[in-house]
Amino acid sequence: MRTDDASREALEIKLALLKDQLLMETQMRENLEYAINEITDHLFTSMEELDKQTRELKKRNLELEIQDKIVKIINREISLESVLKTLLRQALYLFPQGDKGAFLQYDSATKQFLFAAVEGYDAALMGKIRLSYEQVVALTTDNAQKLDDGIFVIQSVDFNSMSKGKTSVPNPKSMLAMALSFDKKLEDLLILDNMKDSHVFDPSDIPKLLRFREHAISAVSKAKILELLQAEKEKTEKALKLTQQTNKKLESAHKKMEEMSLTDTLTKLRNRRFLSTFINQETGKTLRKYDDWLTGRRSKRPRNADLAFFMLDIDHFKWVNDTFGHDSGDRVLEQVGKLLKKNCRDSDIIIRWGGEEFLIVSLNSDQTQALLLAERIRKKIETCVFKIGNGQTIQRTCSIGFACYPFLTSDTRALDYEQVIAIADKCLYISKASGRNAWVGILSNESTGRKNLLERIDMDLQTLVEKNELKIFTSLPDAKNLSIFKL
Repeated sequence: MRTDDASREALEIKLALLKDQLLMETQMRENLEYAINEITDHLFTSMEELDKQTRELKKRNLELEIQDKIVKIINREISLESVLKTLLRQALYLFPQGDKGAFLQYDSATKQFLFAAVEGYDAALMGKIRLSYEQVVALTTDNAQKLDDGIFVIQSVDFNSMSKGKTSVPNPKSMLAMALSFDKKLEDLLILDNMKDSHVFDPSDIPKLLRFREHAISAVSKAKILELLQAEKEKTEKALKLTQQTNKKLESAHKKMEEMSLTDTLTKLRNRRFLSTFINQETGKTLRKYDDWLTGRRSKRPRNADLAFFMLDIDHFKWVNDTFGHDSGDRVLEQVGKLLKKNCRDSDIIIRWGGEEFLIVSLNSDQTQALLLAERIRKKIETCVFKIGNGQTIQRTCSIGFACYPFLTSDTRALDYEQVIAIADKCLYISKASGRNAWVGILSNESTGRKNLLERIDMDLQTLVEKNELKIFTSLPDAKNLSIFKL
């Protein structure tokens, strides 16, 4: 009996313990399930938050990428038109609520707003629309919800009525307008249009809009400055080109005038003024050649280094003018000029000295060549038949006097070129006084003295020749028949 009671009591205790253990396990399982549920809920919440943050990061990253593109545009683009088109494309990419976009720009010349760039619209149609300043201001105030300074959401825009029926374009249901203001004056307006939903734009985009506008203002501002600078550069280049063209014309006119001032209008030969433009350079060349020889830098006397000066006068030219008239005399002078050009070298300078007198400067010459040239010219003029008009012809002769520079080869600076021309003129006078149609040349020799040389040639040439201090050459058969020996 006791044994059964004890067993029953032990069994009850064991059952009670099992019950308690089962209750504890049940409680633990419930607690574990609750904890699992809590962890699961927290995980789901965290995942949703993470997903949200990921989406926000992606949006922000996209915005940063677009802003980075805008910065690159600022640094790369030069044309304002290309900047505006690129900004529109990036704005539509950044704000996908927009179906189309446009950029309104104020034209100070017409005092109207025009569509400077469009995306999604027909550029030709939108280009016909012109809006007054008042219309654009009203656009951003009437029926407009201001999201921030210079940022508006506009409903029910009718471009066709605003353009007074000049064009027909689809009207947007809602428009996001962003003013890119400079100095607080409305000059540029970027607009994004949604064609279906009038409530697609909302204030949640304000931070992104403000950041975009900051970069857009920088891009447009830089492009405008560059455009102004480019316009100023083109204006300056145009003015410079015009100045250069004017300078060229002036230079050409100056050269023509200078050429005219150095050219004889009748014969087209050089005139007396031309001599001073080149003679110093040529005499300098000649003197340097002789200096090299006289100082021992050259062993041989220079050949063909002289300047030969020829004074030529048409014989009895006054008779031509008096008999046939000055027009006939001019024709003779023209033909003499052509004859001299034809029979002199290209390097020789032929000058109409005045009236019927001519000066020939033969470069790189010598005494022998001077004699030959004098005779060739004398003979050519003697045999020339001059046409004087009305079918009439005449013949004339000439008298020539010449001398070479340097006159004294042992003392090259004893006489300057003007004094040598004076000696040639003295020889011309002797030719005319000796019967005309002749040439006379006076040349120095080793016995020629420097002292008062020019004065002695002028006053006592005969003595100088007789004492063999000078040599006189002539085309006349007998030099003793020259006038200097008859005085």
